[in-house]
Amino acid sequence: MTDFVNAVSSVGFPIACCIFLLWQNAKQDEQRQRELAAMRKVMASMQKTLDENTRVLTQLVSNLKGDKHVKEDEENV
Repeated sequence: MTDFVNAVSSVGFPIACCIFLLWQNAKQDEQRQRELAAMRKVMASMQKTLDENTRVLTQLVSNLKGDKHVKEDEENV
């Protein structure tokens, strides 16, 4: 009986620590997955905004080039 008690007392604590650490690791993984999903939503929104800004800047440059040609034509008249 004392051998059994000694075995449980010497091995029980490390087993309990391992179980706790596994549980803690699983909880952290769940939290990271939630954070990653939220970050993906933010990145998708940022990509949409960046694409829209690129489109607007391209249009602005195109309009400015068009205005430049108009001014050159006015000078030639």
